[in-house]
Order: sequence, then C-alpha cells, then structure tokens
Amino acid sequence: MSRKASPTLIGAFVLAAIALLVAGVLIFGGQELFRDTQRFVTYFDGSVQGLRIGSNVLFRGVRVGYVTDIQVTTDESMLKYKIPVTFEILPDAMTVMTDGQVFPLSATASRLDEMIKAGLRTQLDVESFVTGQLVVNLDMHPETEAVFRGQNSQLAEIPSIPSGIQQVLQRIQDFVANVQQNVPVDKVVETLLSALGGFNELVNSPDLRASLAGANQLINSRDTQALPARLRAAIVDLHATTRDARALIGNVDRRLDPALERALPLMEQLEGTLKEGEVVLSLARGQLESNPETAAQLADALRELERSARAIRVLVDTLERKPEALIRGKSKP
Repeated sequence: MSRKASPTLIGAFVLAAIALLVAGVLIFGGQELFRDTQRFVTYFDGSVQGLRIGSNVLFRGVRVGYVTDIQVTTDESMLKYKIPVTFEILPDAMTVMTDGQVFPLSATASRLDEMIKAGLRTQLDVESFVTGQLVVNLDMHPETEAVFRGQNSQLAEIPSIPSGIQQVLQRIQDFVANVQQNVPVDKVVETLLSALGGFNELVNSPDLRASLAGANQLINSRDTQALPARLRAAIVDLHATTRDARALIGNVDRRLDPALERALPLMEQLEGTLKEGEVVLSLARGQLESNPETAAQLADALRELERSARAIRVLVDTLERKPEALIRGKSKP
C-alpha cells in the first residue's frame, strides 16, 4: 500500500524553486531589470548578420546599453528594406552635464537633438572576428549628415551611418557603376584581345625567331668575341701615337727656339747692310752716272737682296707666332 505524499514537502519544494528563480533573476538581470532605462531606435540599410538581441551598445569602447529588438520593414512602393534596431541606454552609463547638473541622455528631447546636430550617430562594428558578432557603436561624426528613416515612431531615433566595410563596398559599387556607364567595356576588351593576338603573332612569327637566331649567332661569333681585344689594342696604339706626337712637337719647339734666336741677329745685320748699301749707292751715284749699265746692274742686285731680306723676316715672324707651321705648312686663307 503506497504512502500518501506530504503536502508540506511539496509546498517546500515549490517555494524553493520560486526562491531560486527570483535569485537568478536578481543576480543575472536584476541590475538592468530595476533600472530606469532609455530606449532609442536606429535604422540600418545593409545586412546586420551577427547582431542579435542582447548585443552590446558601445560609446567609444564603453558599454552603455544593449539591443532589445531587431525587425525588418519594407516600403512596398519603393521596394526598399530597412532594419530598425531598438536598444536601451542605461541612464548611469551615458549622461549630459548642463550648468553643473547631470541629466540622462534622453531626459529632454532638446538635449538629444543638440547631440544629434553635433554629430551623434550609430554604426555597426565587429566585436569579434572569431564569432562574427556585431555591436552598435555610438560616436560623434560631425562631418556626416543626419538622415532620419523612421516614420511615426514612438521612440527617439538616432541616425545611423554605414560601417567602414559598407563604405568600402559602396565605393567599389559606385566605381564599377561609373565605369560601366562611362567606359565602353566591350570595345576595351575587344581592343585588348586584338592587341594580345597581335603580340602572340609577333612572338611566334618566323621572322622574329630568325632575327633572334641571327643575333645570337652574331653575338657568339669569333669576330664579335675578339672585338673587345682588338678595341683595347687600338686604344693602346692611339695612346702611343699621341705620346709620340707630343714628343715630336716638343723636340721641334726645343730646336726651333735656338734657330730663331740665331736668325734674329742675322736679320738685324742684313738690315744694317742694306742701309749701308743705300748709303754707298747714293755716294756712288755720281760716279755711276757716267756708266749707266753698271748702275742698273747694281740697282737690280740691291733690290733682290732687299726682297730676300723681307722674305726671311716674314718667315721668322711666322715661326715665332706659329711654330707648328714648320710641320703643318702654311695655313690656307
């Protein structure tokens, strides 16, 4: 015969279970359960994969709240989708100080509007690359425009901006669209294929192969291999010839200077002799008048002697100015 269960024992177990449940709620969610939280909404256009209810809301790395709801809405006329994300901000985590007093972020609508005008925006960011979990980042972006996407929302909306990855993808999409719109891709591809075909024909042409074979044969020929040695020998010969020419010019200069020094006194002596001859001719003129033939012969002899003296003088002057004329000869006018 079975024993009847004690109502007292059953009641004790039920009370213990209720006490454990209340303790768990107080321990794990009590802090946020009894806090006066502030709720906001933000809208994202792109994918929010990795964002879930309970995901953190951060302000410059500080946890200030958590996500409470994620939905998908669409505009049938435009066929565009947007994702409203509702999140709560703990009042003690993010406050506004005015005139020495501290107020919650959304204590008044005017303070929130001022912060939005100053650049308060939401943005998705990766919290963990391992799990792919996302967070909602709150930060100031004064260079961006505040775009409100909500209509008839009972919650205060904080505008969102694309994430860094979304911005890069959007720029790539815009670039591709611009290229497709302004660049004739088909013609470019056709021209490129034609150029590649021409290059292939050039590379595989028999003429190019024959030219390369001829160039290879020319480079590896004995005459071409011996050319550097011949060139070095020619340079050595040229240096030797230049050295000999310099020595010859030096010898000519050394020998020409003494000759010029000896020729100058002779020229002076010859000029003196001519002057004496003129004196003698004037003295003997009276005596030679009686013998005209002798006078004429004597005059011719003196004129020849004068021309010879002038020629020698010109030669000496030329050698003084241009000693190399003795080797090269008289320069042409």
